[in-house]
Amino acid sequence: MKPVFYGLCTVLLLSACTSSKKTIAVKDSLNNLYQKWDLVSLNDEIYNLKSTNNILIEFHEKGQVNGIGGCNRFFGNFTTSGNDLKLGPLGSTKMACEEEVNQWENKFFQTLEKVNGYQFIDNKLVLTSNGQAVAEFEESNVVPDDLAGKWELYYLTGPRIIFNALYPEEKPFIQFYQGRTSFHGFTGCNGFSASYNRKPGEKIFNAGPMTLKACPGDGEQFFLKFFNEADRYEVSGDTLTLFNKEVPALKFKKVGR
Repeated sequence: MKPVFYGLCTVLLLSACTSSKKTIAVKDSLNNLYQKWDLVSLNDEIYNLKSTNNILIEFHEKGQVNGIGGCNRFFGNFTTSGNDLKLGPLGSTKMACEEEVNQWENKFFQTLEKVNGYQFIDNKLVLTSNGQAVAEFEESNVVPDDLAGKWELYYLTGPRIIFNALYPEEKPFIQFYQGRTSFHGFTGCNGFSASYNRKPGEKIFNAGPMTLKACPGDGEQFFLKFFNEADRYEVSGDTLTLFNKEVPALKFKKVGR
């Protein structure tokens, strides 16, 4: 049975890291902490289910922490003083998943109970217990929460063709899932998979495999061109806009979760 609440952790001073690795000054640490982090390793064991079941943690400026244990969501509070970190109490949902996922999640939750410090080494977040590294994270590449859901295309820039003529049967859509790095979509003719890229100034989506159905007209060609070139997105209410060099190239309406 999964733990639902965890007790308070003892706060201890973090020992200095070795000089061979680049660290971030304490005064800058909090600004780096406030984001999502994907688990890389736990007690020196590499997390090997990352492609299908992310384990992540997110710290917020108001002292709240939440994340995904691979299966269940967890939530609670945290406090910091210098490089000391105290988590808890934490709560979690109680869904059951595959045995291997459950095992990793249990180890992760048990590790969080022991955490009493943190530091940044080589741009990674390292959580520590009594000065010993127990969990290592990298900046998260999961899809941002505001993108989660199904979005159907209703506008694209450029082509001098009536929109409905480009997509006479089915309109293109994108389906994002909360807590996942990958997502899938439909070009109006073929299905495809892709992954999200968090790095600013770069293309925000990396297209992956696509079905190979022969498509009439230019609808798929136009959609893929603008989708692959998108370098920024904006969500306003139920509208998602993809931009290329500040030009609104594609607009979608939210049609489902």
